[in-house]
Amino acid sequence: PEEIRVEVRAGRDLGPKVAPYTVVRVTLRDQPFLFDTVRETIRARGWQIAPLYHPVLAVQRDDSGRLL
Repeated sequence: PEEIRVEVRAGRDLGPKVAPYTVVRVTLRDQPFLFDTVRETIRARGWQIAPLYHPVLAVQRDDSGRLL
């Protein structure tokens, strides 16, 4: 099954470099336009985004979903 994880944390809890920010971490399988949709949803609410990362990791899983 597709699993989506969303985590919102105060930057001050993650260290001095991100202290001024709220960190939103979305983890899920890469899909076309998903990154752009999340970014534009945040911007449409008048929130600023800085910095922004979009790492894509290729992984292999066994039949039970465990990483190989």
